[in-house]
Amino acid sequence: MKGRVIMSRKNYYSRKEVLNKMERAGYNVTHHDLHWAIDNNLIRPHIINSTMFLYDDQALRVMELIGELKLRGLNKSIVSKIIETGTLEIIQDLVVWCDENARA
Repeated sequence: MKGRVIMSRKNYYSRKEVLNKMERAGYNVTHHDLHWAIDNNLIRPHIINSTMFLYDDQALRVMELIGELKLRGLNKSIVSKIIETGTLEIIQDLVVWCDENARA
């Protein structure tokens, strides 16, 4: 299995592999998105050395979610604002309220 490292029964991927998987899945995810996810503690790469990081299946899932947001027109700055201001609960309440009123 070229390019894949198996440690503790998990799959690990290089940055290039993560980005290629996202591209094949139809997501416009860039290395900037990957760095943003790391900076916001959404993913934690496994450090091999100062220039080599590996990403697990959970990181792939986070990047898929970021790709989905981008496809739907939401950019990372909106997500950053929600994270930084702690407004997730307010947004959840609004979405639930909107959904309940749509059914009524």
